[in-house]
Amino acid sequence: MIENEKYIFIHIPKTAGTYVRNILTKYFNGNYNTSLYRFHAIPKNFNTKKKLIGLIRNPMELYVSLYFWIKQGNNLSLLPESYR
Repeated sequence: MIENEKYIFIHIPKTAGTYVRNILTKYFNGNYNTSLYRFHAIPKNFNTKKKLIGLIRNPMELYVSLYFWIKQGNNLSLLPESYR
C-alpha cells in the first residue's frame, strides 16, 4: 500500500502492482508511505476520505501469470496465503 495526503494505492499481488508502485514512487518524489506495503487487504476499521486506487485482473490471466512466476523459482512465501 502506498499512501500520500490524497490517495491510497492498494497493491494486489500479480495485477501489475509493482509496475504501478514504481510509477507512483517516481510521481510522489518520495512523498509517500510504504510502511504497509506488504499489507494486501483493507482492515475492517479502515475509514478514510482519501481516494483508493487498485488494479484488478482477469482471474484466468492471474493464475497463468502465477504459474509461470512459480515456475521461474520465485518463493511462494512472498504471496498472501490465499494465493498458495
